[in-house]
This record gives sequence, structure tokens and C-alpha cells, in this order.
Amino acid sequence: MVKKRRRSVRVVYGGSITSINAADYLAIDELDGLLVGAAGLDSYQFKEIISKAFIKG
Repeated sequence: MVKKRRRSVRVVYGGSITSINAADYLAIDELDGLLVGAAGLDSYQFKEIISKAFIKG
């Protein structure tokens, strides 16, 4: 008998992530993370996004 391996697929959203909407995206159970684009260039926004990610975790 051949055992089937269960593969897990990681889903990362990379869109218009901001410090305002990051928590909403992080609340989606099917998402495993965020790919931060332009907001990562703004130190305040990036810090806020990271803070929200740690609150979820």
C-alpha cells in the first residue's frame, strides 16, 4: 500500500498591506503571512504591521 503524503500549502498575501488593514488580513485563518511592499519603506507603518503580526501570533 502506498501512503499518500499530506502536503501543506502556505499562503502569503502580498497586496496593498498597510498598518491600517494588516490586522484584517492577519485575522484570515487561511493566510499564513503577509508580503509587505511599499509600506515596508515607511518605518512607522512597518513597525505597526510587525506589531500586529506579533499580537496575532
